[in-house]
Amino acid sequence: MVFPDVVLFAKYNFHKSCLAPIHRELQEQGINVLYSSKRHEVYDLYNEYKKKFKVFVIADEWFNLFRDCSKIMCTTNHSMASKNTTFSPKHKEGDFIYASSSWQKIEFIRRGVIPIKDIIPTGYPAADILLSSKPSYSHPRKNLLFAPTYNRYLNLVDYLIKAEKENSLFEELENYNIRFKLHPVLPKKYPYQNEFCLNLMDKYSYVNMIIDSHADITDSILWSDIVIGDCSGAMLLALAADRPVIAYNNPERVRSSYYDKDGPEWDFRSYFAYEFNDASDPHGLPDAINDINVKDYKKDTRKQIKDLLYGDFQDGKSYKRIAEHIISLLR
Repeated sequence: MVFPDVVLFAKYNFHKSCLAPIHRELQEQGINVLYSSKRHEVYDLYNEYKKKFKVFVIADEWFNLFRDCSKIMCTTNHSMASKNTTFSPKHKEGDFIYASSSWQKIEFIRRGVIPIKDIIPTGYPAADILLSSKPSYSHPRKNLLFAPTYNRYLNLVDYLIKAEKENSLFEELENYNIRFKLHPVLPKKYPYQNEFCLNLMDKYSYVNMIIDSHADITDSILWSDIVIGDCSGAMLLALAADRPVIAYNNPERVRSSYYDKDGPEWDFRSYFAYEFNDASDPHGLPDAINDINVKDYKKDTRKQIKDLLYGDFQDGKSYKRIAEHIISLLR
């Protein structure tokens, strides 16, 4: 293998949505680039050639994994939600942060999370397809996408389990097509929640699930008419596609280390999402769905938050801007 000038490292499979488009663009531009999800592959190359990679790009905040073998380190992040990771102080160890917008750059600075060299607004690659797609609401039966996070004290699956057991919630939703797209690590973290969703699929003909939880959620969001979540980045991706969002406010959320009350998933929640709060109220979710069916009265404020989070980078070309910056670092 020829020693690469640029490495794009996907620590998890779901980082592919951010890094794969950049990888394709760099290849088209003739750049010597490696896309890898194997840490040993990176370390073996470094040890064999005894030199550092010119530019190393990751989709999270773990710069320390590759700091010693890289001259310049950049991150795209992998989620628009904060959950005490997107704005982690660990980002100070990197050289460049690619921000989704001017707002996100200012938010990094406000929190004192400033990398070694610069924060560059480029847009968010995982949202590129969503931002450049036109909404289509021509389904005879509306499509509901459930996209819960994996963090137990934040997610909505326990609510769904309780509501189904006590009140047959999904019978009440029989007039909809329903799809579950679980957070990539949820099945391993909480197998019983995954099993519940599989059982729903067996019980109701109108319920299905994306079995590969690591699959890109883009197609599912484009399929949906309404996205139902809790505090995952899926809700903020739904904004990019102009989909109405319903968000469950888990009453146990303060117990989670991933609860960031100042993160956009909570701070802007009342503007972009229809909320339901009481886990003991079996009608909270159906009522929220009915509100949207009657009138999507948060459409305007939802767009305001979309424009804030994604700024001037809604042309579907974030990956190109990031690739161009990487190439400039090689000169």
